Order: sequence, then structure tokens, then C-alpha cells
Amino acid sequence: MTDPTVTRLFGGPGSGKTTALLDRVEGILEDDDADVRDVLVVSYTRAAAAEIRERLAERLDISPRSLQGNVCTMHAKAYELLDLSRGDVVGDDDKEAFCEEYGVEFEDQHGGAGRRTARSTTIGNKIIATSQWLQRTERDVADWYDVPFQWNVEEVRLPPEEDPNAQQGNKYTPTWPSDDDRIDIPETIRAWRGYKGDHDLVGFADMLERVAQRSLVPNVDYLIIDEFQDITTLQYNVFEEWTP
Repeated sequence: MTDPTVTRLFGGPGSGKTTALLDRVEGILEDDDADVRDVLVVSYTRAAAAEIRERLAERLDISPRSLQGNVCTMHAKAYELLDLSRGDVVGDDDKEAFCEEYGVEFEDQHGGAGRRTARSTTIGNKIIATSQWLQRTERDVADWYDVPFQWNVEEVRLPPEEDPNAQQGNKYTPTWPSDDDRIDIPETIRAWRGYKGDHDLVGFADMLERVAQRSLVPNVDYLIIDEFQDITTLQYNVFEEWTP
């Protein structure tokens, strides 16, 4: 197998990177005598992937649906490679069941008149989100206090040894509610991960970990990643597995 050729495209917002990306796909299909199934275009969000899919389908005069498996997020491709079904993936019902069993508060993230506000108000959501962030950045559970989320400072408070502004809360780390009842964050994160394992559930970060660990590779010859600068450490590991 020959070494892969890597091409990087740099440009500021609005400079036409996505258009150039689509031009590149068209060029591959025309010049390299490739089929669209030989190309995988990965975008960072489902919305971005859908937009690229629509634009590419219009250029190729085909249905966007036919590009579903070739223009998608990395998680969607991991879902496919792992041959998962919807019941295998962690949902809000699973999160709520764990939190109820463990004794921490949880809110459906789509509550509050449809706004995704729960992460800034409940300890259970913070635990689960922090667990995912640690996986995405490949940090140990002991590094939970590094999490850079913006939390509601009126709802959380850190002990003074962690935060000199403890009485004002801290915008980075969700730990204790304002009544200062302590909860063991690493222990709760490990309990959540154990719960997923006991119930054969897979989260989005778990999908990428499994794909990287098992060296599962899409059956394509060309890999194109949109907004590459935004990928996480975990996604970069998958990229390295896929590149050859």
C-alpha cells in the first residue's frame, strides 16, 4: 500500500472552503475515475453534514439520501461501523435512570420550554457531560476539574482549595450545588461508566473509542474532513486509524 497523500486547505470564515471541498470531491469523481461510494466526507455537526450532502447531491444530480453513508459525522460513521441499533445508544431515559438510581438530580436536556438548559442546573447532567468531555480529550477521570464548560455560577460552588473565587462559583467546573453538599465527582463518573457497561449502552465518545481500539476502517479510498481544526483528541485518533 502506498503512503496516503494529505492535502490541507486553510481559509477564514466565508472564504469558500466548503465550495473548494465540494470541487475537490467532484474532481476525484471525474479525474480519478472513482465512484461516490469511494469517498467519505466527514463534517463536525449533523447540520453541517446535511448542508454538504444537499450541495453535493445537487452538483451530482442525485438524491441527498443516497449520500447518507458517504457524507456524515464521524459519530454516524462509527455507529455504522459498529453495527449499532438505536437501542444500543445512550438516551435521556438511560441518563435519568442512572441518576435516579445513584441519587443525583437530572433533567431532560430538552426541557425548559424546549431550551437546552439542564446542563447548567443539574449535577447529574454535569457528571455525564464531564465524563464525555474527559473521553473526548483523553483525560483521566482524576482530571475532571479541568472541564471547560460554561456553567451557571449561581448553581455551583467550588471549595476554596480549588477556586479562590469559590463564593462566586466557577465557570469551568460543575461540582457541588450551592448548598455545598459534597459529591465525589470521580466516583460518580466511574459509576456512570459502569452503568453503561452493565446495560450494554454506548455513548457518542464510546463509539469513537471502540472504532479506534478495533481499527474499524470505512471501505473508501478518499477521506475528506470538514472543519478539521475542531476535531477532538479522540476524533484525531480515529482519523489516524482511517488515514492509511
